[in-house]
Amino acid sequence: MPVQIPWRLNLALALAVVSLYAACYSGVSLLAAHQVGLFVCALTAFVILTPTLWGLVHEGIHGRLLPHPGANRVAARVLCVLLGFSFDTVQFGHLMHHRYNGHEHDRPNRIKPGEPAWASWSRHCVHLFGGHYLFTALVGAITFAPLRVREWAVRRALGGEQADIAAMRRAALKWCADPERILRIRIDFTAATLLCWITLVHYAAFWPALLAGLYGRAFLYSTLDNLPHYGMGGRGNQSAMNLSLHPWVSVLVLNHNLHRLHHERPNLPWRSLSTRVAQPSTDGNYFLAAIRQFSGPTRT
Repeated sequence: MPVQIPWRLNLALALAVVSLYAACYSGVSLLAAHQVGLFVCALTAFVILTPTLWGLVHEGIHGRLLPHPGANRVAARVLCVLLGFSFDTVQFGHLMHHRYNGHEHDRPNRIKPGEPAWASWSRHCVHLFGGHYLFTALVGAITFAPLRVREWAVRRALGGEQADIAAMRRAALKWCADPERILRIRIDFTAATLLCWITLVHYAAFWPALLAGLYGRAFLYSTLDNLPHYGMGGRGNQSAMNLSLHPWVSVLVLNHNLHRLHHERPNLPWRSLSTRVAQPSTDGNYFLAAIRQFSGPTRT
């Protein structure tokens, strides 16, 4: 049976998210009119819909956002810039995560052999409290450096002689030497930076309110990204969890809770994970699993 992309639902969700972002980015008028309650509601929705926006970008990465490849890529890039990222960078990182799931740099919660406890806790907490978002947003800045600097950064970030690390390093070196891809990343990075800067300037004296919303988005993205892999040992598809979640909430995270199933069948659109596949076994509750991450790094 051919895969049916739920493009109408994807489009409706994307339009809803874009509309909310537009309302929030122009929300200073609400504060100026002393409509604080309405502004807080808009800002809260802005934060809560972070996994929805990322889920739509994720569908675009797998070519499952819209049926036409060109439209899929354009829509995914626009949504990615809205989130603050460059599409090509997150696409590369996510596809490497699928191909080399569980590699040395893929589990920020793992304690490395011989590593001091303070170093493990620091890395884990920085990741959870917004560091992962910040890294993903700023990694595009390296594309403005000369090629030799980009290659040095790749070799330093992906050092090691393990087969998977060496393979990713070769792919990343080829990736960062592609002039067309580098140009796209520079455009995305510049657009995301300008959008954030212009909005902060527009908020003027109310900028701390917007900054609180932006940090909330960074925190939620960082907290939920590695959630289905937290505490899991081994490599491959079985090192991810399926977690239980109310169907309506599952729509908001685009079935991110069925993560092992996604790794097993990455060709399926998010909607098909719960409609075309028999009810998968789960490994606990999604929200409880999110809270459990704050117990600290693991030794698995």
